Amino acid sequence: MPEGIPYSSANVVVGTGLELNYIGDHCYAYSGGKGSTENEQTYLLFTTGNATIVGELTVNGGVEFSGPTVGVTSAWKLQMNGIVVGLYKTDTIEEDQPPAIVVPIIIPPYTLVQVSAYTSDNNSDKLNSCSILGKLYQ
Repeated sequence: MPEGIPYSSANVVVGTGLELNYIGDHCYAYSGGKGSTENEQTYLLFTTGNATIVGELTVNGGVEFSGPTVGVTSAWKLQMNGIVVGLYKTDTIEEDQPPAIVVPIIIPPYTLVQVSAYTSDNNSDKLNSCSILGKLYQ
């Protein structure tokens, strides 16, 4: 929902997708689980409003829900206005890298944010996910 619209229990929707959602002075984006692919896949893509966001990016390596011992290695990329500002690696195969990573971030106003990943194989049953949770500052 756009900024400036009052929120009530009737119009706040928790969901997944590429967008950033606002509730009061907080914001969030949940990618939802996406199947692994060897090609770069976008998990989040949005442009922020007129406030600075102080928060956290969390990236979660993929696992097959029916068999959590089956995983993937994923390389994550955080871009702001087309500039790569972070690269992260998760591993749920041998777990010699973290299976999930939490990164503190500050996002300036009116910034195009994209989070994407490459994974080690092509298996739609192995679900990666990521999220951004933050607080707005004017």
